[in-house]
Amino acid sequence: MSKRHERLGWTLKQLGLETSLSLLNTSLTSNPKSEYGIAWKKFDQPWNHSLVAILYFLLEDDENTRKHALEFFNTANEFFFGSWRLRFTTPEKSVDATWWKRRFIWMQIFEAALLWGASIGEWQFLKKVGTFPEPDSCVSDGYREQDRDLYVALGAFLREAPRAELDTLLERASAGPKKSCKLLASVIHSCQARDAALLQKALIEFLKYYKKNEFPKEKITKKISTEGTFFVHWAEKEGLAIAVPAEFEDHIVRLK
Repeated sequence: MSKRHERLGWTLKQLGLETSLSLLNTSLTSNPKSEYGIAWKKFDQPWNHSLVAILYFLLEDDENTRKHALEFFNTANEFFFGSWRLRFTTPEKSVDATWWKRRFIWMQIFEAALLWGASIGEWQFLKKVGTFPEPDSCVSDGYREQDRDLYVALGAFLREAPRAELDTLLERASAGPKKSCKLLASVIHSCQARDAALLQKALIEFLKYYKKNEFPKEKITKKISTEGTFFVHWAEKEGLAIAVPAEFEDHIVRLK
């Protein structure tokens, strides 16, 4: 029987597990001197643990997937909430946590938190992470402002913000041209309504979009659906009965 990575059209060589493990080791053992270098190390550690966990998931190695997912949480907590944010200085040599939040990338780690937090069931961690995104937070490389706006809304959803606040944020996230953001806003609205049938419909519409537009990209992180995984596990946690069609099963991270 073929393994998940083979079903998704990737070879062992394409996965590059040894290279990713080497990059992870480098991020763990490096000793940068500058504050920017240290900040990048704090970003790289959770990012590389998440990437390695994805590779092991594609190899159907649940033990190592879980191992690196758990390591992700420790390093992600340090990245988002570590004391370094309260003592690192700006180029003008003033201590300013807001400066770093507005100018240093974060969205990749937020995505990974959604993926592994839901897969492992770390919902309290996710509630905490939901406090991090702000309307003027940095837009990471490769993302748009609309993506940032969606993640601000997702953060509000995670921290259980008042309905009126979340509705306003979802309206903003839906205002731009990016279809994935509009579809995910609809998914969140369905979660708000706690309507299993509506959530099923909205989630399948998003997964169809993902399969057609995101999955074909030559990025290993696109072989699984981060948002799809998050909302499937959220629905199950909340006792909302939804079904994942067979065509999407390999894209939803589940650990035994």
